[in-house]
Amino acid sequence: MVLRDTLIFLIVLFIALFSWLIVGIHADKLTLGNYEIDGLYIKLDKKLTLKADNIVIPQSKKKPSFENVDKTFDNIKYLFTFFHYIELERVHFKDNDLKIIFADDVLYITSDDYEIAGNIERVGQRLIADISLLYIKKENINIAGKLTYFLQKDRLETEGAFDAYNIKGNFAAFKEDDLVSFAVKSDTFSDLRTLINKTGLSPAIKSWIVDKVQAKRYKLHSLVGKGNVANNEFKMDFDSLRGEILFDDVQIHYKEELAPVLAESLILTYKDAGLYFDLKHPKYKDRDLNGSKVSIVNLIGGKLPRLILDLHIRSVIDSVVHKILKAYNLQIPVTQKGSMAKVDVKIDIPLKKSAKKTSVFVNVDLGKGNVYINKVKLPVLKGNVQFDKGFVTLKDVDLKETWYEGRANGKIDLKAKKMNLKFKAKKINIGKGNEKFFNLKNKLLPLTLDYNKNIVAELPTLKLKIVNRPENMLMQIRDIAKIKPYIKNLGLQISGGNLDITTKNFKTYAFKGKLHRDSCFFYEKDNVCLTRIPCSGVITKKGIDFYAFNKRLYFNEDKSRVTLKNLNIDFKEFLASEMKTKNSKNKKRYVITGKNSKLRYDKFTLVTDSYNIKVEPNGNINAKGNLGKNSVKLRKIGKNISIEALRMTDKMLHPLINFDGLKRGRYTF
Repeated sequence: MVLRDTLIFLIVLFIALFSWLIVGIHADKLTLGNYEIDGLYIKLDKKLTLKADNIVIPQSKKKPSFENVDKTFDNIKYLFTFFHYIELERVHFKDNDLKIIFADDVLYITSDDYEIAGNIERVGQRLIADISLLYIKKENINIAGKLTYFLQKDRLETEGAFDAYNIKGNFAAFKEDDLVSFAVKSDTFSDLRTLINKTGLSPAIKSWIVDKVQAKRYKLHSLVGKGNVANNEFKMDFDSLRGEILFDDVQIHYKEELAPVLAESLILTYKDAGLYFDLKHPKYKDRDLNGSKVSIVNLIGGKLPRLILDLHIRSVIDSVVHKILKAYNLQIPVTQKGSMAKVDVKIDIPLKKSAKKTSVFVNVDLGKGNVYINKVKLPVLKGNVQFDKGFVTLKDVDLKETWYEGRANGKIDLKAKKMNLKFKAKKINIGKGNEKFFNLKNKLLPLTLDYNKNIVAELPTLKLKIVNRPENMLMQIRDIAKIKPYIKNLGLQISGGNLDITTKNFKTYAFKGKLHRDSCFFYEKDNVCLTRIPCSGVITKKGIDFYAFNKRLYFNEDKSRVTLKNLNIDFKEFLASEMKTKNSKNKKRYVITGKNSKLRYDKFTLVTDSYNIKVEPNGNINAKGNLGKNSVKLRKIGKNISIEALRMTDKMLHPLINFDGLKRGRYTF
């Protein structure tokens, strides 16, 4: 009886419960252990419908684990097969409120942090989820995609699309055991700042990416990397991280005081803990910057982050290039006029405060044109100039001017404003046309040049100093003996001395100095030999005007005339000197005139008021002198010399025959 009554009670209870489910069960408040449910409603219509206003779920002390995920998923999936619709308005769990809706086999969950919608199913040993919505509220990120979990391998594969930080794109990720790898790419977008502001980069680096490098459009070509999951945290392997993003229609603001560099586009690459900007067709004020690059290195690790500018400028070195260099405190005294140069500027800038200063290296490949180092004009054919640590280095700079040609190598100390060079002279010719008074060929000459005030060049080997002043150029020959092999014969046998030469236009040269001679054919009184010759003069395209002995001697090369006044000449010594200094090919007729001058030949001396001597190219001489009414003639034909004086007085006779015993009267010699 008891068993029968019990069965009847259970049948009645089941029929009643089933009837209630069909009608619908309402419960304002229900407590099951630590679970609390408010506003519960359950109804059966082919499948169950479940609604609740508020559910409180206690936090489990057990740590989450994937070990029994397949069984757990099977239980959840089995449970969902009984339900047609579930709506849980508020589920409180771990200090977070969730809203859960299940309808048409799609599960929708929203919380304080995110919203997610999708369905999940098990196919063999795989869990496959199709997520139509994953919205992370705080970051305003939308994600949709597909997820596959391999139960036996602990392997997760996912791919899909995202909309985050004003950027849309696609992603793929892979996880097996603790290893995670991923790949991301985007559509074209216009806002990069929002994403960069979410990174942990320093303000200086952020500024370079979004403020100093600006673009109208961006596109992430790829971002790939990998890492490990340990203690429920993901640790990035930054050595594996690679990224490439396209900047389109670019402006690069290197310095506030400079106009921006314009480029069609650039590729920003992240690799090896650095950002690398590769520019396409960059220009600065219509100057070609092709090949220029920008990089930011040492973003990760203990090393100092640095900005490296690698600029390649195709331009003359003019005010535009100097403005770029001066923006980085580069006062390089090199200016160019003429053909284009290839200027490479590498600037290394610390992006954090440190003792290390900005370093700069400049390399210039020169083309044909005039280069000015401060005020020094260098007519360059080609060569290389480098700047590094306060010094400018000249490498194989080929120079060619009307009066010199050669190759220069050496250094310029910018602080001291001084050059130390070695000039391999192919030629140095000073003078006009065929009248070169200085000729040097194929000689290596050390050269120092000081441009602190005036431009002062010194050639120690030649004892030569050149001063380029505003009003003229001064050439100081301190020891003529050093340059004697290269200086043109001026009609005098010179063994030494010094000479200052000035010119304003490299057409007319004025000189002044003192010449030394070993032989003596000028003398004073009876026998005071003059081997030190103070002189001055002018050299023009017509020839030389030469003055000596306070203008008592004057030589005009154009007229081939030597004029002596109050200055005696030993004609034998003079002719001997002529034989040494003249080649027969170069000889020409010239005239020597003298006033109040003695004319001596060997032991014969002619005392005259004036004389006139004609020297022929073949060496023959025809001379005539006068003393008062007395006259004397001297002829030299070949080796034969004749002297003829008719009815001369004893005043002319005595020095002529070196005997004064004959007094008064007239004599024929």
